[in-house]
Amino acid sequence: MPWGTYGGPLVAGEPGDAPDALGTHLRQSLGLGWFLATPGPWQHVPLGSPFATYSTQVVDLSGGLDGLWKGLDKDARNQVRQAERAGVEVSVDNSLSAFDDYYAMLEASAQRWGRTDPGKPRSLFRAIARLGTEATTRLWLAHVEGRLAAGALCFYGRSEVFYWSGAMHAEHARSRANNLIQWRIIQHAVAQRFQTYNMGSSGDLEGVRRFKGGFGARARDYPAYFIGTGPLRLAPTLLRLRHAARR
Repeated sequence: MPWGTYGGPLVAGEPGDAPDALGTHLRQSLGLGWFLATPGPWQHVPLGSPFATYSTQVVDLSGGLDGLWKGLDKDARNQVRQAERAGVEVSVDNSLSAFDDYYAMLEASAQRWGRTDPGKPRSLFRAIARLGTEATTRLWLAHVEGRLAAGALCFYGRSEVFYWSGAMHAEHARSRANNLIQWRIIQHAVAQRFQTYNMGSSGDLEGVRRFKGGFGARARDYPAYFIGTGPLRLAPTLLRLRHAARR
């Protein structure tokens, strides 16, 4: 999968059906080259020693909607109710104009976070709008009195909903539109029999981590494997050194 989501299978069938030396086999077949494999927080074929470990936050949807509602923390439930009382309206709009409006909101959010831009170009979001379908891609938008307040862009796999991008207009923060969007995403995912809602990494943003935790999201670690040949085998070491220097 592109755009920072997780990759597909390297082998068909159950992981146990694959040879234990898959990483070695791939290295031998590369010639001169490299690739980075990020299988996500799920069962997978080990590809050697991980060069890095990442973390994401996942909501288990298997308990049903009643159990999920009870699993929300008190503040999250109250804020969902607050948004409903305030008349916040949530809908899905995959039109190009909706994606353009969402990107403008994303730019405003980036400036609020002290960034010069959202980190991903408008052309990427336009391509997603053009190529995505409601079966694979949903842009969830919340409006307050007809004005765009918040949004979330989700990708839909075989059993997982992946929360890829989120943005909000600061002046509508008190409406709790963001909270209602998340609950609507969960409601839809349960109705469509998805098994997990992957809310993504929170990095070092403690407030974001708490927000996701309020909806029952639990941290899951997952590895990233670097497979390279020849001098490219040194790349993970160089990446670690660069990361240490930046810190």
